[in-house]
Amino acid sequence: MKHQRIFSVEQVKVPEALPVILREFAKNVIIENPQNLLQFSRAYFEKMMLEQSGGKYPHEKADKKEKKDKKDKKKKKSRSKSSSSSSSSSSSDSDKKKKKKDKKKDKKKDKKKDEDDGDEKKDKKDKKDKKEKKDKDDKKDKKDKKDKDDKDDKDDKHEKKDKDKKEDKDHDEKEKKDKKEKKDKKDKKKDDDHDEKHGD
Repeated sequence: MKHQRIFSVEQVKVPEALPVILREFAKNVIIENPQNLLQFSRAYFEKMMLEQSGGKYPHEKADKKEKKDKKDKKKKKSRSKSSSSSSSSSSSDSDKKKKKKDKKKDKKKDKKKDEDDGDEKKDKKDKKDKKEKKDKDDKKDKKDKKDKDDKDDKDDKHEKKDKDKKEDKDHDEKEKKDKKEKKDKKDKKKDDDHDEKHGD
């Protein structure tokens, strides 16, 4: 790969697909939150590559093509050796059969790919729903805890207020009682003094 030295902003050319690929990758990383980011990244991009190339790595495709070409060459040689009339009819039949077989294979591949895509979308949706439910539950728990704390604070304040009121009431009653006792003592002393005076 040839590297080009960059001297100005105009030389920078960003491929059109890059932002989309990076955005999707970033979303998946945030959703999955993997412990080993490098391993996750490798698996993610390998899977993406397989999806785009129809379930095969590019080098596997090339190997398959080479094998197919070799097979076709052998078939051509074997056809040329056999008689022209029989070979033409049999080759057309075999071509038709091969085409049918290839069509079936392609249909199966497309179906499998659609199923895989559907499963992947379902998994993503389930994960998203799970995350949203967890967030909702967390919010509810926080709200419940806050409400409970507020209620406890309110109850504590009421309790303290009631206690203070009771203490004030008790104090007032005690003061009244003390005053009454002092008055009674004073009155009694007065009466005793009076009796003593008159008794003399």
